[in-house]
Amino acid sequence: MFFSKLTEHTKQLLDQYKEKNNLAQEKPLRILVGLSGGPDSVFLLYLLHELSKQKNIELFGAHLDHQWRKNSADDTIFCLQLCNKLSITLISSTLSDLA
Repeated sequence: MFFSKLTEHTKQLLDQYKEKNNLAQEKPLRILVGLSGGPDSVFLLYLLHELSKQKNIELFGAHLDHQWRKNSADDTIFCLQLCNKLSITLISSTLSDLA
């Protein structure tokens, strides 16, 4: 019940956003989700993935491995596997790639 209420509220917010910004309803709304691999960003990705089936949404994930922990690459692998499972394009990089 909570998830369905949250999904409905999020649909309304997306519709308001498109209307407020004069975005064409027939063009997909592109959303980039910052994906850490933690519960908050994973939940958001699942929520928007569900909505993308009903709404015209093109969803992307973005993950940056700061390399602060020895096992931080595990988060990258998790994000990659999750996005592959959901057929979502993941943009991923490490901090050393950006230097």
